[in-house]
Amino acid sequence: MVKIKHYLVDSENVNDNWLMLLDMAGENDEIIIFYTKNSPHMAYSSVIKLLQENRTIQFKECFEGQNALDFQLISYLGYLIGTDESETPEFIVMSNDTGFDPAVRFWKKQGYLVNRINVNYCKLGLQRQKEELVPDTEEELPLAASASEEDSSLPAQAVTETSSEKSESPKKSVNSRASKKSANSETSKKPEISEDFNKEEVDTFINCFGKNNLVALHETFVHVYGQEQGQLIYKTVKDDSYSFTAEAYSHQDKIKHFTDIIFAHSDMKDPGNFVSFLDNNKDKTRNLNGIRASIIKAYGKDNGMKYYSLFKPYFKMISALK
Repeated sequence: MVKIKHYLVDSENVNDNWLMLLDMAGENDEIIIFYTKNSPHMAYSSVIKLLQENRTIQFKECFEGQNALDFQLISYLGYLIGTDESETPEFIVMSNDTGFDPAVRFWKKQGYLVNRINVNYCKLGLQRQKEELVPDTEEELPLAASASEEDSSLPAQAVTETSSEKSESPKKSVNSRASKKSANSETSKKPEISEDFNKEEVDTFINCFGKNNLVALHETFVHVYGQEQGQLIYKTVKDDSYSFTAEAYSHQDKIKHFTDIIFAHSDMKDPGNFVSFLDNNKDKTRNLNGIRASIIKAYGKDNGMKYYSLFKPYFKMISALK
């Protein structure tokens, strides 16, 4: 039985990094790109790669507005869930934005296979494929599904129904399909912190926010390191037994240390004055429309949208730096 995965891509957020899905998705999987006029332009190398691809990629143009693409993507997710008739479809939102996570948690609680993955997840997946670290196992990478600790108990994989169940209900309704998936779900093994755990980076985040700012630390760890690793790191550092060397950073030093790590986890480089830009526009980091307009004005539309998309999940955390 073929398991279908539906990838729904937030192009405003991940730029053309979604092209990694071409090497990750199965031949029967569906890739849907949601875009607006604000979506960053694609590089020539990306266009060439797309033209050489045999599979069909769907492109959905969205209306513009504050978080407008996000709402339209989630609406389409609900449409797909309600109309897909395959046995165990999986629906995957590709975005670094944790704003999708409440919707992901909602559908998970209904018993559906819905997850969110980010750019780092895709990079790690391709790296594992190239290095063939797990060629004979069915181990899955940690998904960046949500920022809630309660999700660790939610079903991560639906079990295929037995033939007897199929004979009793040859054509299932959406509700019956969801209830059976929920009943037959199995709990995944508790993961361990990866061996390449970067304590220096983690301690830097702690010194930026303070160990008691648990909300900012939790969101940062999940965004940077992925859902499962981020959760584990968060649980580790919030314990009283965790030790680190306290450093007294100035406000500008905090911004620099924070942005240096974010750039290090991406394919982009600091333009050289990004710290000064954020420091001068710190009052605008609370408003996405305001900071987006300022970035485009400072760096041009193409580069500005790339910087905006990279830091969109982090502006709230940056505004929390004191």
